Amino acid sequence: MKTSLTLFILVVGISIQKVQAQFNKGARLLGGTASLSLKSVTESQSSPVSAFSVRLAPRFGVALSNQMIVGGIVSLDYAGSNGSGTTTVKVGPMARYYFPIQQKLYGFGELAAQVGTTKTSKSNSS
Repeated sequence: MKTSLTLFILVVGISIQKVQAQFNKGARLLGGTASLSLKSVTESQSSPVSAFSVRLAPRFGVALSNQMIVGGIVSLDYAGSNGSGTTTVKVGPMARYYFPIQQKLYGFGELAAQVGTTKTSKSNSS
């Protein structure tokens, strides 16, 4: 319970930011995504299947103007099930353009591309 409360406070603290104009030229962007999934499925007449997946995908960039950011993305994915797993590592560039919706509200569009490699491991049991 204490861990959940600490994590909640950390996420809320990171999410609250001072409202201001979009980025100034030279400002740095650091963000990304993280996910975790755990599953266990039992179908009739078979043994249970357990699956696990995790993804970390940080992104970084530098503002070229108050509306344009360029940078990169690095992502690490792992998915496993009953002793077998797949690991994927990808890198690539990204560009983000902010456009005004209202005086202090901006939306953005982003283009990104990634290349990477995947490695699969299988368990020795049948």
